[in-house]
Amino acid sequence: MGQAGPAHARFVRDDSYLSHYMRFDSWTLDLAPQPDGRTQATLSVGYERRLAPSWYFGPLQRRAMSDGLDYALAHILGADPDPGRSADG
Repeated sequence: MGQAGPAHARFVRDDSYLSHYMRFDSWTLDLAPQPDGRTQATLSVGYERRLAPSWYFGPLQRRAMSDGLDYALAHILGADPDPGRSADG
């Protein structure tokens, strides 16, 4: 039996409040079985920042995306977020 690859999707439309500040492009969910029987879940989202200046808003949006993805993994998928991971991914 073959290994399943990551799931990929593109955002077709975004009418959310956040669409004024960032344009979401795509997402990828990768589930990798671990030797101890657990599963490592990695959720990635592609987006374009729409706020300037980048030196100020770039780090804020990276942190917001990181925290949001951790929340999604923890509360939607039931995964434990990696406490040792940095805010930049």
